[in-house]
Amino acid sequence: MQPKPFPIYQLMDAFEAFSHGEPDVKPQHRSLYYFLLGYARKRGNLMRYNLPYETGMHGSGIGAWATYDAALRALVQWGFLVYTPGANRFKVPIIELTFLNPTDDLLM
Repeated sequence: MQPKPFPIYQLMDAFEAFSHGEPDVKPQHRSLYYFLLGYARKRGNLMRYNLPYETGMHGSGIGAWATYDAALRALVQWGFLVYTPGANRFKVPIIELTFLNPTDDLLM
């Protein structure tokens, strides 16, 4: 069975459509979102993967952990991903992409 292609352009369009109507979307949200998309694609189009804090912060260009955590939690609140934090500083958090299109239908 052939794996389903990763709809990166549809996901980007969905986020852009959402961000135009949401005044709280800041550059760190956009940067983190696009990094998460690219990281998932590079890992073989995985929709659920482990993402160390340092990797997410460095890849998205966010320097402060508090800013990174706030951006992650905002993306979760808006329905673009599911975030399971690590149990401690040695356990890696899990990111699960659950992106919505502008009509609130699941794309995947």
